[in-house]
Amino acid sequence: MTLSESVHAPVLAQADATAGTTNTATPSSTTPDPTKLIKPHSHVSKPAEFNGTDFSKFRRALRLYVDANEVTFPSDKVKVQFALSFMISGHASVWAENFTEAAFDDPAKWGTWPEFLKKLELSFADPNEKKHAQEELNSLRQGGLAAEEFFQCFDMYRRKAGYDIGYDAHLILLLENALCP
Repeated sequence: MTLSESVHAPVLAQADATAGTTNTATPSSTTPDPTKLIKPHSHVSKPAEFNGTDFSKFRRALRLYVDANEVTFPSDKVKVQFALSFMISGHASVWAENFTEAAFDDPAKWGTWPEFLKKLELSFADPNEKKHAQEELNSLRQGGLAAEEFFQCFDMYRRKAGYDIGYDAHLILLLENALCP
């Protein structure tokens, strides 16, 4: 018997035993729904406190956690409130206070989850991220980096620089320059 079977067996046996009988008990003594006894558990860490710096790291952690725990977040408002709860210091705290007060005054201002992420991006993302990534990509050299580490960095800067489709010739030239001693 697997661990899952041993955990579910007593509950399922009790559910089978009561099947077909009329339950006249009070709601507090009803048989629990076995599908609700074990909550799904995510191994994704909660985001760290966000003070307004290193937005891309906060955004990634936030999106991963919300996505991995979707049953915990039944509405966009709950997702937004979860994100705001990590914005407790620095410029992020001031931004969160302004946003929260406005939303409590006018509930429509909670908006949707995608709208909230866009507002965060407009307020905290590096407006020159694309330019900085292009500069990093142009100056990237393999040097002593392992091939895997080099190509991970190259791909990250390529994506942030917006070099997706139609840039093959330029990317090949950048790679040739970065790999040659």
